[in-house]
Amino acid sequence: MTTTRGTGTLARALLVAALMLSVAATARAAWLQPVEGTGYFRFTADAANLAGGDGTLDVVVMVAVANGDLEFEEETGVLQGRLRATATLRGHDGTEQSAVKSYRVTTRSRTEAESPTLHQTVLLVLEDVTIESGRLEVMVEDLLRQRPGLQYLGTDERAFALAEADWAAQPERETRGLAIGDAVFLAHAPIRTWELDGRPTPAGQGGPWDFVNPHRRYGLETERLQLYFTVSPPRRVEDRQRAARRPLLVRIESDVMQFALTDTVRTTAEVQRALTAGRPAAIYWEMDAGGLPPGRFRLSIAPLDEVGRGLLARFDVVWSLSELARSHEDLLGEGRTVLTDEALDEFEQASRPEQARILDEFWAELDPTPEDPFNEVRAEFHRRIAHVKSFLGGFGATGARDPRGRIYLLLGKPDSVREEVMPMNENAVVAARDLVFDRFKIMAEGSQGTSPWVFSDYAGVGRANPNAASLSAFVPYTYMADVIAARDRSSDNTRSFLFWNYDQLGRQLFVNSYTGLSDGLRFLFIDQTGLGDYKLDSSNVTMPAD
Repeated sequence: MTTTRGTGTLARALLVAALMLSVAATARAAWLQPVEGTGYFRFTADAANLAGGDGTLDVVVMVAVANGDLEFEEETGVLQGRLRATATLRGHDGTEQSAVKSYRVTTRSRTEAESPTLHQTVLLVLEDVTIESGRLEVMVEDLLRQRPGLQYLGTDERAFALAEADWAAQPERETRGLAIGDAVFLAHAPIRTWELDGRPTPAGQGGPWDFVNPHRRYGLETERLQLYFTVSPPRRVEDRQRAARRPLLVRIESDVMQFALTDTVRTTAEVQRALTAGRPAAIYWEMDAGGLPPGRFRLSIAPLDEVGRGLLARFDVVWSLSELARSHEDLLGEGRTVLTDEALDEFEQASRPEQARILDEFWAELDPTPEDPFNEVRAEFHRRIAHVKSFLGGFGATGARDPRGRIYLLLGKPDSVREEVMPMNENAVVAARDLVFDRFKIMAEGSQGTSPWVFSDYAGVGRANPNAASLSAFVPYTYMADVIAARDRSSDNTRSFLFWNYDQLGRQLFVNSYTGLSDGLRFLFIDQTGLGDYKLDSSNVTMPAD
């Protein structure tokens, strides 16, 4: 096995990639990558064409649904769920073929039932397909969940999700070279017990089909990248022995072209005998994914002699649990941050899958480019959550655990930040509080102001400036003046503080409590313990005593 990494070998990587793609380009694979199903919950669907060796074609549809996206009910002491999956292939000529399968899910605990990383897999087989090209649609129904909405009350409509993509068959054999079938990605499969046999396993009949990995994801969930694919011999009898002995070239490269790996697969004696005799053969391949960085990768496999048909597919490597799925805490925190009023009440009373659907619909309405699958607004909000988790006190079921985090989620990055880790004296904190309500006040450690008044509340009630040159003016008594004066004498004046300034209203992704206010927002946070436990001390959009 040879490995090439980094930009130093980019030219060589591009040369080999061009070779691989030129051979693999003739393959019309079922799906280059899995398709995400959306609706009242989510699932992943993968598809592979499986030639039967006698001119027939089976289409195998693999579906994976996370436990956390399903409804479970207790039956005889265990938690059970029920699914129904339907795969429908509609040809461009109007013909249609379908397969339906019901599936019962059993879990041992509520923790397993709510897990976002434990998946249920359903296998559907469309047998003896005669359609050459069309659309492949996959529908998954949760039979324990009523479709929400008043119009479905009293009906038998179940919550469902859909996935759909173009599909095309490919000829079983090439004239002179090997024809490599679609890759079936596996997980935790004992492939070393199968690879010497070399015989294809009928779709759905044990063997590799018990270990399919529809979302093609490796790393944290399983460190062994495993593949199963079939190879068909050339149609020309005189070319079969030559083609059977030729190795296969495997190439893996990251989408950003910063990692490339090549490997050579030599066919076993059983595989060579089958191909020489004119029969399809099965090939298994695996590698340790521990050396792969996180990201999306392209996989290509082609005959080394460049004669025949190769395959091209994609897979993902994930090493962070947070990237696999939203945890229930994150789901609750997101909903409680962005939703209000009736929408929040509905969210609080909904099941976990329904909560995910409510959030999906909320963000879909804010998507600036609904014509593409990427929602820029939602991606930015999740980036803010990641920043809050790392730098601003954390994020959980109630949303941001720190007032700084909440402001950051609602308004984004401040236009300017002033931080005092060790204030020179108490006047620094007093001046910061004054600046919250008077944006034109000069901010400096121990500054000596000249104005005899500092206006601190919305009514314009003034308090005396202790640093003013003249204090001859009468100071009217107010409750707020006493509150501020007491706070100015407190020990908080020697604590670290942060002053955030937004010249206007920040970058608001959705309507919130700061929408529609006057331009210019200012916030003062004080570290209560000296250990990073910040509280919101003052803001020009709340009363100073709040």
